[in-house]
Amino acid sequence: MLTYYMVLCFAFVYEASSTHFTTCPDSWVPYHDSCYYFHYDSLDFITAEHYCTQHNSHLVHIDDAAENAFIKNRIEHISPKTSWWIGLTDEQIEGVYKWVDIDEEMLPGAFTDWAPGQPDDYHHLEDCGLMMHGNWSGILWLWNDARCDAKFPAICELRDGQSEIVG
Repeated sequence: MLTYYMVLCFAFVYEASSTHFTTCPDSWVPYHDSCYYFHYDSLDFITAEHYCTQHNSHLVHIDDAAENAFIKNRIEHISPKTSWWIGLTDEQIEGVYKWVDIDEEMLPGAFTDWAPGQPDDYHHLEDCGLMMHGNWSGILWLWNDARCDAKFPAICELRDGQSEIVG
């Protein structure tokens, strides 16, 4: 009887981990192996990242077009006239963008969704990435660089393996 129970327990753990169920903290939204929190208060970039780290997460790191589309869809429905911070910056070396969660340069060929002509480091003052509310030839929510001291809402991402996710 004991052997049978252990086999059932093992099978359940294996099944749950292979299907990647994600349970998120209250007010967080699950998508694939991550949870997202859309923090409505306008903060500068550094304060936004600090807010996310206080919640065991980071500003969102967008890996691919599907994740980007998921985020665009969410912000279109919750705050359609607002730009939102994402976790991308070139503060250390101009033109070398890094995601704040891994502090590594974006690799050539990595997914991006920059608006036409962006990033442009306007007046040598823009070093932080956001999803910009704007319309570029009918396309909304493209990436833009902005002044890091500008204030926008933040998108935090809690990735699978970080302390709060049960999966």
